[in-house]
Amino acid sequence: MKFSIKSFYLIGHMCALLLSSCSEPESRVEKITLSDAQSRFVFSDFGSISRHGLSNNTIPLKISLTGLVILGRQNGWISAESIDYKTILSRFGFFTPQNITGDFNLLPMGLTRNTINLLGPFMQVEGMNISCAACHAGRVYDHQGAPEENAILGIPNTNINFEGYLRAIYDGLSLYLKDTEKSQNLLLQLFPKTKLSEKIAMMVMYRIMDKRLSDLEENIKGPLPFSSGSPGVTNGVASLKFVLELLDTKKVYPEYGFTSIPSIGDRFFRTALLYDGAYVPQGRRPFESRTEWSTDDEEVLSSIVATFTMPTMGQTPENVIKRLDDVVKVNTTIIKNFNNPKYPGTINRLQSEKGFKIYSAKCASCHGSYEMQENSPVLTSFPNTFSPQADMNSDPHRWQAMSSELINKVNSLPSRAFLKAQRNEGYVAPLLTSLWITAPYLHNGSVPTLWHLLHPDKRPDQFLVGGHHIDLDKVGIALKGGQYPEGVKPLSTPELYDTRLPGRSNRGHEKEFEILGKDEKLSLIEFLKLL
Repeated sequence: MKFSIKSFYLIGHMCALLLSSCSEPESRVEKITLSDAQSRFVFSDFGSISRHGLSNNTIPLKISLTGLVILGRQNGWISAESIDYKTILSRFGFFTPQNITGDFNLLPMGLTRNTINLLGPFMQVEGMNISCAACHAGRVYDHQGAPEENAILGIPNTNINFEGYLRAIYDGLSLYLKDTEKSQNLLLQLFPKTKLSEKIAMMVMYRIMDKRLSDLEENIKGPLPFSSGSPGVTNGVASLKFVLELLDTKKVYPEYGFTSIPSIGDRFFRTALLYDGAYVPQGRRPFESRTEWSTDDEEVLSSIVATFTMPTMGQTPENVIKRLDDVVKVNTTIIKNFNNPKYPGTINRLQSEKGFKIYSAKCASCHGSYEMQENSPVLTSFPNTFSPQADMNSDPHRWQAMSSELINKVNSLPSRAFLKAQRNEGYVAPLLTSLWITAPYLHNGSVPTLWHLLHPDKRPDQFLVGGHHIDLDKVGIALKGGQYPEGVKPLSTPELYDTRLPGRSNRGHEKEFEILGKDEKLSLIEFLKLL
């Protein structure tokens, strides 16, 4: 799971105030079917919604959603009488798919909830956090490149905008606390079955939240001391630093290690995880060619994935170990049963055959070898090629974000039993599984289409992203002069991606395309549509 979100330091120190008398129940999964794994992938908080979680990523559900309604009414996102917070959440890429079953009555996909016992059953609050599906369950597209209401688990949600979401929650809470009596009346309109125990808990929380908001406003004027990214882009390293208390809320930090969200397909071909290969299975070599994977590989790599719940869900290092079995089984099952989406447009088979030969000769040595099986390419080997900064010349901020302080901290955690962190000055050539649906491209999401990637001199300095349609010819975000074409109605709020800002450069991976002619590039794109 990739997303990087340290949601709320707003209620920090609440645990100390409310004592530590109740322990959170541990849930172990003895056996997981595919349906079980899918359900937990979408809905499980893996124990992150807890009293401890209220000091970081977990937020009080009813207060926060009520705050969104107040903010939405003020900004004209909804009507003055509306209580439709789901419409507001859709602005930031959260949506309810038609093809996935489950309880979406209260929250859209990507958000999950649980009850937290603050002082036993007499003081409870419902908490909310993100789930794996926030980042790793995206929309599919029709034959015209328009987004549908269906989703596939494992492809990136290229519309998810944590920066916008966090700012909206922060602003909504600020408005809520200006008149708690009026706000709580609205809350009871949204949630009329709220229990007395939660009403009591909220009264205790108001003063604490008000103090935290005031401190944040005085020091950094926002929810976090760094940017969380933009639609489809996260800042996981900065979030991890914050969770591990290497950053605080007294100042704004220049943390620009932005990364786009990848597909999870074929992940077990990797021998080290993260874009720079910084997470290596303990006792193993990080960059080795692989033609297959074993059950042991699945367990080891999925164990490393479990540590991603620290920056994404605010999980404690200790709770990562407690929930390790759950995450490993869910992750392994989802990846092994990943349903790679088929390109919805037309493909010129003659050109794609030429493109396959070009790919095999020019690209496979870094991005993996394929065999054609029933007109579909199947990955048969992956070299895990590491490219130093001098070779690729991509934006260096992401690998530079892995500071010595962070590496030492990660290597001191309980996860050191299966994970070793190291700094690598460059990036691992990525897997290309589900390539057509993962735009924008490069590790930081700075190039809108494959056509622009193959034509470095044509890469735009600025372009919209979020709620976009797919350009079925250029393969990527449908654009006209960096804007959405006439008639495109984005399903979430688009933002302007500016490649001139720190961490967002669109340079790199250029010399590889200089040797290709115009027709070769078109043929290569035609083949890449099949991945």
